[in-house]
Amino acid sequence: MFLDFMKILFKGPNNEAYGVEFERHGRRRVAYATKEIILSAGSLDSAKILMLSGIGPEEHLHSLGVSTHSKIVYTQCYAEYCCVHRSTHAL
Repeated sequence: MFLDFMKILFKGPNNEAYGVEFERHGRRRVAYATKEIILSAGSLDSAKILMLSGIGPEEHLHSLGVSTHSKIVYTQCYAEYCCVHRSTHAL
């Protein structure tokens, strides 16, 4: 099963996650959760998915046109690790 994950969907004043949006075979689809959503995409892709879903540094997400659901501050050290890891992993 190959698909492109788009984002986690939230609702209500408490920003409760209720589903995920993804693309498969060129069509956007939504899968609804009955209980909970477990995010397990590794240290880099999990952070990417959270940011695409509006969870992360507010200023950065707003500059990309992503509305925020929760503010999380990443350290510069983690950001540098991601860049180094991605560039060496691609070799």
